[in-house]
Amino acid sequence: MKKTKKIRRAIPIYLLGITWLVYGLIFPLYKTAHFLTVSLLSAVVFIVAYALIPARTIEIEVDEKFGKTGNKDTDELLSEGEKYLSKLREYNQKIYEPDMSRQVSRMIIAATGIFSEISKNPSKAPRIRRFMNYYVPTTIKILDAREKLASSGVKGENITKTLRSIEENMVLIASAFERQLDNLFEDEALDISTDIEVLEGMLASEGIITEDRRDSNG
Repeated sequence: MKKTKKIRRAIPIYLLGITWLVYGLIFPLYKTAHFLTVSLLSAVVFIVAYALIPARTIEIEVDEKFGKTGNKDTDELLSEGEKYLSKLREYNQKIYEPDMSRQVSRMIIAATGIFSEISKNPSKAPRIRRFMNYYVPTTIKILDAREKLASSGVKGENITKTLRSIEENMVLIASAFERQLDNLFEDEALDISTDIEVLEGMLASEGIITEDRRDSNG
């Protein structure tokens, strides 16, 4: 999850210091009158600069927290999920390649959706057993290995080939995360499809829509 944060620029402080420096080169600051003058002048410079120079707005990643379900096993799973998400965000902040970062961002979004749904519907927790026991830890392991190889400074053939393989497979891994999220809503999707079929049948029987139109929708 991302939040915006405003960061004040340091320029007003620099201008304040420059004011004191320039004034001190021209006038004797050991005299009370000049000391008071430069104090007032620097304060005005700082206030004006602070007002005219806007703060810079940046986006920062913050750790996702999921609500407690009251089920010990599920809550432990969600706690572990929060740690995995924190790790994925940490890796993503160190990745400079846009395509690679895009795939990790897909994983973060999908995983957040998965854990959020589990926190709302704990009965679905068993469905993500393989996701938690294999998909996520293996992904973390791969990203950890990639970080070590990328920061080694070595440009050997084996390292280059391994890094390329990891980057190419990130698309598949991100898709697997998204499929897991989609699978969690399988029952809801089936219920909605059934409701739509029943509704269409009722509308057709009452002559509101034709059977031909109903068949074309199917």
